[in-house]
Amino acid sequence: SDAIQLAREVDPEGLRTLGVITKIDIMDKGTDALDMLLGRVIPLKLGFIGVINRSQQDITQGLEIRTALRNETKYFSTHPLYRTIATRLGTAYLTRTLNKVLMHHIRDCLPELKAKINKMLVDAQTELMSYGDPLYEGKGSQGALLLQVITRFSQDYRDAIDGKSSDLSTHELYGGARINFIFSEIFSECLTQLDPLDDLSIDDIRTVIKNATGPRSALFVPEVSFDLLVKRQIQRLEEPALQCVELVFEELQRIAGQIESKELIRFNALRERVDEVMGALLQQCRSPTRTMIANLISIEMAYINTNHPDFMGGGGAYFQIMERMAAAQRSDQNQLTGSVGGPGGPASAAGPGGQPQQGAQQQPTAQPQQRQITPVTRGGMTSAPAPAARRAAPGAAGQPGQQGSFFNMFFGNRGEGGAPGGPASSSQSSSRMSSSARAPGSSTSRSQPPTRIERLSSMPSTVKPRGGVTDKEMFETELIQSLMVSYFNIVRKNVMDTVPKSIMHFLVNQSKQNVQNELVSKLYKEDLLDELLEESPTVASRRKACQAIVETLRRANKILNDVRDFSI
Repeated sequence: SDAIQLAREVDPEGLRTLGVITKIDIMDKGTDALDMLLGRVIPLKLGFIGVINRSQQDITQGLEIRTALRNETKYFSTHPLYRTIATRLGTAYLTRTLNKVLMHHIRDCLPELKAKINKMLVDAQTELMSYGDPLYEGKGSQGALLLQVITRFSQDYRDAIDGKSSDLSTHELYGGARINFIFSEIFSECLTQLDPLDDLSIDDIRTVIKNATGPRSALFVPEVSFDLLVKRQIQRLEEPALQCVELVFEELQRIAGQIESKELIRFNALRERVDEVMGALLQQCRSPTRTMIANLISIEMAYINTNHPDFMGGGGAYFQIMERMAAAQRSDQNQLTGSVGGPGGPASAAGPGGQPQQGAQQQPTAQPQQRQITPVTRGGMTSAPAPAARRAAPGAAGQPGQQGSFFNMFFGNRGEGGAPGGPASSSQSSSRMSSSARAPGSSTSRSQPPTRIERLSSMPSTVKPRGGVTDKEMFETELIQSLMVSYFNIVRKNVMDTVPKSIMHFLVNQSKQNVQNELVSKLYKEDLLDELLEESPTVASRRKACQAIVETLRRANKILNDVRDFSI
């Protein structure tokens, strides 16, 4: 039959194929199904079982199933052909056989089936936990649930900053590690790249020095100029420090936004209110942090501590500049000596044995000194440069008390022809006085043309230093630059150390300590419980369906355990 053909396709080995012959009682007289029942026609491993079904007349007359089963048993036991196999016929025997086949099949598939059900049960329980426990009636239970959510969020926030989070990433920095990256990489690198002399030219330093001296020409470098310039450079450290505060502030907001517990996912309104409270808390902590950073810079600018042990001081800067000038002078002398005594030079430049004579050595040494110094104009008169031999005398740099030494260059050389009150100025004054003392009625005055009146040029609105940089100004400028670099490095080191500490104390640690108290004070209110713990209808329906699946899988697991212990 078609049923047999289909059974062979799905069960080629015949382990699960059972033949059933129905309505044996209405077969034509002289025919029977004994050969079929004994498996002589179509052999099956599980054989054939004959049954008697209720006829339409029995159904119409309301014949009970129990009565029909008793009639079936009586028919097979009294039939002349079927009574020998009556114990293997009937609906009752078919039921027992099917149950036996099913139990054997379950036992064979029991390990795999049990493992599959256990996996489905674990997945369903995990999904059910993600939806949270159902809400209980009463304000007390809702308040307890809200406190639990707040406590969990606060602990997750602290753990993320301290690096104690359970789900640490292996692909990128997270939490407190990103804050440390801001301090050690971004902020420190920015301060390290700051040039102490950036945006500060030599003309700027000259202008500040002249402004600090007032109407007089100072003998020494005004200390006010150093204070003014170094404070200007220290002020540049404030903006990177404040930017560091903003970066840490944004990172703390990022940490708070990435905390996604199952309770916060469950209650959308609570998630939004927690974000609002965290934003306000971080804003409160940011204001004193910015104030503290500004105060740190103001503290550094309030008192320039020139007695700091790491500060080189004026003496150290002076000797440093002297060494550079001496090295440059020796280099120039070596170059000039080589050009005079080298091949093609005059024979008179070298003495016996090829050694250069002293007169030939001093003359070229004085010439470059004369070219480097620019005459200084004082009171409309141009002072002649100091004699080169006096400035280039050996040992002048090391003996500041001698005439024509370093002090002549630093304080200005009042030579015979350039200082006011010298012979040249006296002769010029006497000549002007003699010309002005002539009588207006003399013959000389009447014969000469009218004297031209000289007028001064108008004063410009903006005045800047004019002329080239003199040796004195160059020395003062280099001295100020050396002192500024030394002191700026000290302040930069202090700022690199104190700014991260201030941010950690006023912003990071304060937010960690106050997060739970702030959330409780702002959210734990009886009139807000229903609003904050309002659950989405979708979540509630999913939880109910998931609970039904969990109960079904638990019953299935219990049944499998019973089947394992059942004996057939």
